[in-house]
Amino acid sequence: MDKKYMAVIAVVAIVIIAVAAFMILNNNSNARDDDPNDPTTHITETDMDRTSLGALVFGNANGDYVIDEVCRFIGSQDFEELGLEYIEINLSVAQCIESNLSEKITHSMRKYGVRPEQVNLEITETADAATRQAVLTNMDVLIRKGMSFSLDDFGTGRSNLDYFITMPVNIIKFDYRFTHWYFENEKARDVIKGTVEIIKKIGLPIVAEGVETDEHLQAMRSLGVDYIQGFYFSKPIPEEEFVRFLKNHQSVT
Repeated sequence: MDKKYMAVIAVVAIVIIAVAAFMILNNNSNARDDDPNDPTTHITETDMDRTSLGALVFGNANGDYVIDEVCRFIGSQDFEELGLEYIEINLSVAQCIESNLSEKITHSMRKYGVRPEQVNLEITETADAATRQAVLTNMDVLIRKGMSFSLDDFGTGRSNLDYFITMPVNIIKFDYRFTHWYFENEKARDVIKGTVEIIKKIGLPIVAEGVETDEHLQAMRSLGVDYIQGFYFSKPIPEEEFVRFLKNHQSVT
């Protein structure tokens, strides 16, 4: 597995304010290393059962690899010098229902001196009703510790409005397919425009994933989307390369 990062960029000023962390399966011959939205690229719920998925994504016998590595980066001098606000870490359903999730995350945070506001945890819309209470319990514990949550893949899950209304999230992230539908037909445009209006009325910021062209960027900006994420600025890249990318971006802005 390779750990890679992708910028989350403020639309109005084109300022990189945050980072999304990805885990790439490098032993998958069908994976496209340049496509964070390719289902063959990432560890997902369909790759294996929930228990083994959680073990693979969240860590190994030596610790919680993903969380630990991201916290190490946040605690590094590079992160401080780059002026980033936080890193987004996607949690699988298996992780979200673990009874010791909070302990695992806070252990790595203490280890590297990471503040709660420097971590944003992404949850998806795939959790069914049977796991809902466990997810909510973990969210409540972590929120009380100062962490925030994003609702990832919005627009393509089983229960968009249900999650949108009931989950205590701070950010809504449009799935790349939801973003792309805007450009495909009038019906989709009307739905997405209405969705943006509703989300903005309740005061939540929106991240549009899958922004790949200037047309995409300008359309999301005109809609009132707050942040974008996608190949228009950068594909997911390894940590050292990502640090160079950010430094180069800062040197020309």
